[in-house]
Amino acid sequence: MEALSQKPSEPSVELDRLRKRKTALEASVLRYRALFEESPVALWEEDFSKVKSRIDTLREEGISDFGRHLTENPLVVEELAGLVRVIDVNRAALSLYGARTKEELLSGFARTFTEASRRVFRDELIALAANEVHFEAECDTRTFSGEANHVAVRVVVAPGCEQTLEKVFVSITDITEKMRAEARLQRILHLERSNTRRKRIEAHIKASLREKEVLLREIHHRVKNNLQIISSLLRLGEEHIRDTKARALFRDSRNRIRSMALIHEKLYQSPDMSRIPFHDYVRSLMHELFSAHNALGRRIELDLQMSEMDLTIEAAVPCGLIVNELVTNALEHAFPERIDTSSFPARKVEVIFRRLDTDRLLLQVSDNGIGIPLDQHQAKRKSLGLDLVAMLAEQLGGLIEFTQGQGTCCTVVFPERRTR
Repeated sequence: MEALSQKPSEPSVELDRLRKRKTALEASVLRYRALFEESPVALWEEDFSKVKSRIDTLREEGISDFGRHLTENPLVVEELAGLVRVIDVNRAALSLYGARTKEELLSGFARTFTEASRRVFRDELIALAANEVHFEAECDTRTFSGEANHVAVRVVVAPGCEQTLEKVFVSITDITEKMRAEARLQRILHLERSNTRRKRIEAHIKASLREKEVLLREIHHRVKNNLQIISSLLRLGEEHIRDTKARALFRDSRNRIRSMALIHEKLYQSPDMSRIPFHDYVRSLMHELFSAHNALGRRIELDLQMSEMDLTIEAAVPCGLIVNELVTNALEHAFPERIDTSSFPARKVEVIFRRLDTDRLLLQVSDNGIGIPLDQHQAKRKSLGLDLVAMLAEQLGGLIEFTQGQGTCCTVVFPERRTR
């Protein structure tokens, strides 16, 4: 009974402890190998001990600045690269570079190098020569199929191997999509900044244009007021003139000034400061002229055939003056009260404005009054009003024609001026 109750001998206990430690170590190694193989990150287990020995030899030879030495001597970098022994790589490393086996990857790994990855390896050697145990960088590499990828490299010296570098772990993470996403994000941010800057510029331009438009409207308003003041002064002067012809000249001048003032008034009211709705302008002008000459009381009708078109101010001013002169002449001379008009048709003044083709416009003013006698036609053309009409037609770059029949007809054909 005493023999059965004795404790196990010391060698037996120690042997049992060693077995358990071995079992735990084997389990730990298996876990490590499983983690190593199944890691989604490309992992390399490498031995840099020969690299360490060569670096120590270079240091004994007097090399102290390894950064400069390795930069100036790329062949030394190639020599050290040949001393690295790859212990193992995992499946993620094969997948990263498109290799089928570990042997294929290791034998053809030089194909993955680029100038950028060579520089990163040189910097890694410089860090190890400085006794650093961590190193990180990014660079471009190539797969076995030649496709470019961007990777993040992280180098860690295994604990306890700092002096020998016999075990170094290298992880390589493909960040190509991340870089592309960041590049897309940067482009989006750049576009947003550009759009913001463009919007600020557009807002500034719009504000400047609004300011200029307000000033331009004020100019047109003041020009109109000044022309009306001149017209009023002429009217006051006309009241003190006894000579009939001189009074007529003052009245005609007042009408011309009023027609120009009306253009500036329409521009002041127009939403587009560069063009004037000419059909609307002519209607307003006819209202003033017919009122001034008591045309309705004299049973004179107005026939307006106006296409709705806008003219630039450069074209609207001479056109307006032409209409003013011709209609004024018709109202003053085509229907004299001393002529018996019982055999005449209804008195009528007609104004036509329309497009002839894509580039030409037609302006025509006619009446069915007494007309201009043929032998007096040339003399009439020399009068101030008709001379002014001819000069204005020339200013428009157009052609003018007078025809006679039942009354007088003046036709002006001119090229359309478009806003630049």
